[in-house]
Amino acid sequence: MRIDGLILAGGQSRRMQALGAVDKGLLTLEGLSFAGHAAKRLGPYCQKLFVSANAHQADYAAWGEVVGDGEYEAQGPLAGMLAVMRRSQAEYIVTLPVDSPFVSDQVISMLVEQAKQSPATTVHYACAAQTHPLCAILRTDLAPSLDEYLAQGQRRVQSWYAAIQAKALHFGEAAEAEFLNVNTPEDWQQAQSLRR
Repeated sequence: MRIDGLILAGGQSRRMQALGAVDKGLLTLEGLSFAGHAAKRLGPYCQKLFVSANAHQADYAAWGEVVGDGEYEAQGPLAGMLAVMRRSQAEYIVTLPVDSPFVSDQVISMLVEQAKQSPATTVHYACAAQTHPLCAILRTDLAPSLDEYLAQGQRRVQSWYAAIQAKALHFGEAAEAEFLNVNTPEDWQQAQSLRR
């Protein structure tokens, strides 16, 4: 079973603008960028890494093949997922948001294991105290379904997942902290304090 990795870094980092013109995927934590943390998590499970990014593409190229959103630019992370599904030669892509630097190896490993055990399932995604639909493993043969969904002007990840009968993989409420999304300067300060 071939798996490629996808670092989702296509957002505009609007909530980080108090720090200036910042791309949050390039912020550093313990000397490594958020994109670097994501690549470190995904790398051991993937034959190839992709980065979905619409800005700072030369910077993101350090961690994988950079792919823009294509015809669905600015329609959210599903656009990046579709672009990589079309480019990948793998049967699956495992995805991780660039702004989730604390996701553990165990989470990625368990998502991969679920896909191996249940190949008929379209998508497995992480769930702790809340759902984390962008931390997931997806079959790449879903590209036509996702293309049709986006062509209708839809963009909600959970709605598409419901339509294709995606399954949540539960890690328990205690695991919620490792899914921290760093979206604001305050989140970044919290992330830095967690690493001290």
